[in-house]
Amino acid sequence: MRPRNSPDPTAAREIDTMSPDFDHGGRDGIIHKGDRLMSTKSSIYKFLRLWNDVSAVKKGKVGKRIGRRVAGKTTGRLLRKLFK
Repeated sequence: MRPRNSPDPTAAREIDTMSPDFDHGGRDGIIHKGDRLMSTKSSIYKFLRLWNDVSAVKKGKVGKRIGRRVAGKTTGRLLRKLFK
């Protein structure tokens, strides 16, 4: 058994966020799980977009892919303006 006033070694320690050594990470000084998740998700999407571009080149369907991407971007912009 540990003495009565001794701190619990498994208890969470308070972090001094005002310390110059503290890595603030995110916009507001806190690293959020959602930010990390969205960063990972956007990286995966970028990779897959490139992967599919390469696939279209191999299959000779570049024109069709470009047309669909342009149509998708245009539709997205119109919907954004419509529901703004």
